[in-house]
Amino acid sequence: MAGFVAVGLGLTLLLFVATLLGPVLVTHSATMFNITVDTTWLTLFFFLFCTLYNLTMLSVVFVHDRRRLKEEKEATDHFFSIMVPARNEGLVIERTLRTILSMDYPQKLFEVLLIDDGSTDRTAEIALGLRREFPNLDVLRIPQDESGMGKSQALNTGYRYLLEKRWRLFDDWIVGVFDADGLPKSDMLRKASYQFRNPKAGALQALVRMSNRHDFFLAFLQDVEFSTFARVSQFVRSIFKGAVALGGNGQFIRATALDSISLENGEWWRREALTEDLDIGTRLLLKGWENEFLITTTVSQQAVDSFGALYKQRTRWAWGTLQALQIHVLSGSLLRAKIKLIKKVDMAYYLSFIVIPPVMLFCWILSLLSLAAVITTFNPFPSYFMIANGLSFFPLIAYGLVRTSKDDSSLDRQNVCRHCLNETIQGQGFCDCCGRPVDRSHSILHSKLLFVPLMILTTAYTYHWMPCTIRAILHVLRRDSPKWIKTERVAARTESLILAPVISRD
Repeated sequence: MAGFVAVGLGLTLLLFVATLLGPVLVTHSATMFNITVDTTWLTLFFFLFCTLYNLTMLSVVFVHDRRRLKEEKEATDHFFSIMVPARNEGLVIERTLRTILSMDYPQKLFEVLLIDDGSTDRTAEIALGLRREFPNLDVLRIPQDESGMGKSQALNTGYRYLLEKRWRLFDDWIVGVFDADGLPKSDMLRKASYQFRNPKAGALQALVRMSNRHDFFLAFLQDVEFSTFARVSQFVRSIFKGAVALGGNGQFIRATALDSISLENGEWWRREALTEDLDIGTRLLLKGWENEFLITTTVSQQAVDSFGALYKQRTRWAWGTLQALQIHVLSGSLLRAKIKLIKKVDMAYYLSFIVIPPVMLFCWILSLLSLAAVITTFNPFPSYFMIANGLSFFPLIAYGLVRTSKDDSSLDRQNVCRHCLNETIQGQGFCDCCGRPVDRSHSILHSKLLFVPLMILTTAYTYHWMPCTIRAILHVLRRDSPKWIKTERVAARTESLILAPVISRD
């Protein structure tokens, strides 16, 4: 596994260096074909889509960072119904349910619904066993002949069950969604409740980290990806009138907002959407609701442990983004929506960002053809300008690394586990949440000397989006029927799990 990861990173790093040096190495000697390609538009494209956008995000972050952190206070004003869809999640489901049910929030003000989507392992058995310990845990079992239809179908079934149980909608009812490997920090519900004091807030997304980021380097890179690109872009989008994209883990939606975007077939989560979270978040924005982002509390999830699993996961994400682009932007729905112009521009840009990988591939092909003296390329911009475009993500990554380093350093001072980001028991060597050994060693982020190599590696790592997006585009062009495939879990590196429920302060 380590060798496979090293080869993959080495190849992407080589391509990254070639991208930077291409403008310098290309000569305009005689070519095999008398063809000259003007690449001015490509330079302008990357300047607008990457360089200018990154500078804008960093500017907004520096202006609003500290002020926003002070705004994430706590409250207990809402009732939360948290749905956890699960299909054959026996490896992780007990730890997930215990962590969610032990959040520091009045027990009478939140419930957890485990949606067993036809599992053939011990998922349902484990959940039913926990009901004796947690009275606010409920288990909904989907029959085998109706199961396996995807996460959207499971969520629709679960929410319909909640509606029958609650009988009516009320404004302070919040519906949460966690994946079967989701480990929220104990203060999440309190901070979510405070944000929903804003009557315009229709949904909320929490910052996502990787719970196994210290286990292998590929997991660490996935954590850096979420804590840099996702963290900054979501934070900035929250400043732009609450235009945050929802994720599948740590997602909260006001029940009345959910009712306002129900589909014609009587469902809420679009069944054919491969990224149902992105789709439902976009529909909330088009309806005029605001989506908020929590940056001071986190939910941890498992990173995939191989490039093969990463390829499958990100291909599904890319395909789902193309679906959203087609449904909400290319169809004209965004243009017709009665929302502010700045939100329309932001949403169009965010969903169109998926076109960057194929455009980058086109640039590589042109560079290789030019280096091989097959064609000639023309560009009026100097080489250093194009190289600056290629390095435009570096400041954003550097900011994310610095912020993540500070966050991780504070965990040690607060006696918090780096794996699940929850409090640990003083004097014991294991986390009281995830049962894993409490690691107090310095992580790779503590060494400032490694920041530059990490920025290069992280940028090279993001090139995995290129084959994933190309594959997704081929699926769309062939009009393949979307098929949702669950991400496989990795067994936690611990022998046992011991957790005592946390007693709420209220």
